[in-house]
Amino acid sequence: MENIFILKLALKNLLIHRLRMVLTILGIAIGISTIIFLISFAIGIEQIVTSEISAGNAKQLIDVGSDNLETKINNQSIEEIKKMEEVKDVQYIITVGGKIKVNDKKLDATINGTTDEYISWKGIKTVRGDTLESSKNSKVILINEKVLELLKTNEIINKEITIDIYLSQDITNKNNEEIKDQKYKVVGVLEGKSSPIVYIKNSDMQKLGAVNFSQAKVELKNDNSATIISTRKALEDLGYQTQYIGDTVRQIEDIFNIFKIILGSFGLIALTVASLGMLNTLTISLMERTKEISLLKILGIKNHDVTKLFFSEAIILGIIGGISGIIIGLLAQKLINWIFNIFAINNGADPVALFHSPFWLILGVFIFALLIAFITGLYPTKRAVKIDALEVIRFE
Repeated sequence: MENIFILKLALKNLLIHRLRMVLTILGIAIGISTIIFLISFAIGIEQIVTSEISAGNAKQLIDVGSDNLETKINNQSIEEIKKMEEVKDVQYIITVGGKIKVNDKKLDATINGTTDEYISWKGIKTVRGDTLESSKNSKVILINEKVLELLKTNEIINKEITIDIYLSQDITNKNNEEIKDQKYKVVGVLEGKSSPIVYIKNSDMQKLGAVNFSQAKVELKNDNSATIISTRKALEDLGYQTQYIGDTVRQIEDIFNIFKIILGSFGLIALTVASLGMLNTLTISLMERTKEISLLKILGIKNHDVTKLFFSEAIILGIIGGISGIIIGLLAQKLINWIFNIFAINNGADPVALFHSPFWLILGVFIFALLIAFITGLYPTKRAVKIDALEVIRFE
């Protein structure tokens, strides 16, 4: 029997009971769309998190710190690190405590002596105003949004503020020292609403007596894994502690892989229920067509043609259900993302893509739907092949 005839016959058999076929396809589509929707959501959130963490050239940066008295980060060690073969640049930060004084208002804050490059590497963006290096005046300062909030003012650019700076023994190699009433001109505002932070030039901090640095960032010439491993080892051999964003990204990926499995399992449950519905449809179809199959066998149809017929019905249900499920899942993603971004934009946030459906996911789910259809078709197909045509004709 020709394959095209078998295909037409299979489609005709399904269309005889349209409602049953539609409900079966709908069940498959719901299962497939659930898997697509949930796993795409997990992938989308993972991409948002990892992109925020590894923005810019973060994958070429190694954080260097020290928690012992013998290994210090200072000008000498910075020059030593710069001489390493794979190192492109090194920037550092000096973090101390302090107090901001504006008119009659006082508030405790973190004082960071650093560079524009270090701030950029940290992924901190300028809300308004200029940068530290944009001004020829050495005594300039950047503040974050939290300082503005606590000072309850928006008119602070180009205004002068006074800060007290507390230098610890670890920073000066001397006794603790409090430097009072240092006047700086505010030239810019940076993002950050968690705690009050101000930034001055690291050269200014060193003029005040800082000789040791809190932390450094090492920029590599590339993000090759061999380069990262060898440079980290070299830094750790010198007694420094290192952190690399790739470690965090890998941990996030491990967590989200578990998250994807959990979410995908919910869709798999729905698809399992749908496969039982398909099994029921094919089995009932077999029971209703026992005489028809027997007659076809008497007319000369082969067992492998019967096999093709029932597998064709199962595959047709799987194909239509799989494609429908993929379309429903993608449309649901666009709808939810559109609604979410409306709320985000109305509240001053940037639009984001909550869902991401890579081609491998869509293809994999579609193949999975066909596999489920194939497995579901095994039982009714075997029963159809075992039908004894003469026995059926004799008794029915």
